[in-house]
Amino acid sequence: MLCHIPVAETHWRNFTEALDLHFPRDMLDNFRALVPRTSFSLSLGTTTGGDICQMFTAVLPSRDPAEYRQSFAVTSTYFAKTKHSTAVIFGLSTSQMEFIQNTLEGSTEQFSHPFRIVQIFIELQQERLESTLQTLLDQASAFEIQLDPLNLQNRTTDLLNWNFVRTARRHLSDAVKLDEDMRCMKAVTEKAEIQLMDSLKFLAPEQDGGTSAAGRSEGSNQAVALRTAQCINRIREIGLQYDMMIAACRRIASDLSIAIESFQTGFDMLDKKEACRRTKLNTILAVIAAIYLPFTSVATILAMPVFKFENDWKDWRWNSVPTKGMGDLEANSSNNPANPPVFSGYFYIFLAIGGGLLLLTGAWWKLYFEVQSNMRARNRVEVGPQAKIIQTREQG
Repeated sequence: MLCHIPVAETHWRNFTEALDLHFPRDMLDNFRALVPRTSFSLSLGTTTGGDICQMFTAVLPSRDPAEYRQSFAVTSTYFAKTKHSTAVIFGLSTSQMEFIQNTLEGSTEQFSHPFRIVQIFIELQQERLESTLQTLLDQASAFEIQLDPLNLQNRTTDLLNWNFVRTARRHLSDAVKLDEDMRCMKAVTEKAEIQLMDSLKFLAPEQDGGTSAAGRSEGSNQAVALRTAQCINRIREIGLQYDMMIAACRRIASDLSIAIESFQTGFDMLDKKEACRRTKLNTILAVIAAIYLPFTSVATILAMPVFKFENDWKDWRWNSVPTKGMGDLEANSSNNPANPPVFSGYFYIFLAIGGGLLLLTGAWWKLYFEVQSNMRARNRVEVGPQAKIIQTREQG
């Protein structure tokens, strides 16, 4: 936007007054707008000396205010008496400057045409959008090469990754933005064509009186009308080119939408396979637990000293416990140190190890599934609103 250009408003007004340029209110409103908009203005006016002038202003702000260098603005004034145009253009690239120089160096009559700056503005924007479309076509072609059946052999697993889908979504977003820019410029082109046809009849230069002056005026009007008709035809051709460019852009967006939907289906299938794999894993763990736990439980119970299996028993302090015959009551007394302990200290060691392993297994299991769930939620690819916009426009 022009408001980002480091030129004070008072200095700009002095500059425009010195060159008899206009400073319409719509441009000033565009300076202060919270949401920048594209403006196109073509109107008549008079200078301080009473000369009829044709005033033209166009502002194409950037989508992102931080990227103001991508904005474009032009203001020009054509003086009917001197047949001279004064113009100031902001936001030109080096190639665009060369294009203007080559266009104006072809003929000196280019400067005397009242709508030449309008045509240059429209051609510059058409060239910019066409270059952007070509870049997008190259990116889409490189993307489609990776989707070729010959390149998909034995690469299904490698191809189905989130970075690939993010690239497709980025190209889709660029295609939708370019489609909107083209539609906007097509509307500007149609508006310019209408205003050029309406303004043509007001551009007759002042007559000094006399037959010769009238004859010169009539010849001048015929020349202006001829060049204006050529300008209008060129603008119509650019409008037709916009139609073809919009169709190509919509075709790219449609192909990318189909690719994203295909990948979405592929990821859904992978999720289903992963769910089946986890179900099988849970079943295997349940079977192992059903077989393992009863055996360990029985082994633990039978290993207790109360069953008096012949063994070298030790208490929880790792001291040997002597065993004797159990024939008398004294031997059966629980206070007799010769009897093996009914509840050995090994049980606590076994319980601690088993509980620790159980907690570690549960913590790892919970962390693993949380990480997998977060990754699926973050990388979930859905057909975004860009694809829906393109589909709605195609249906309309």
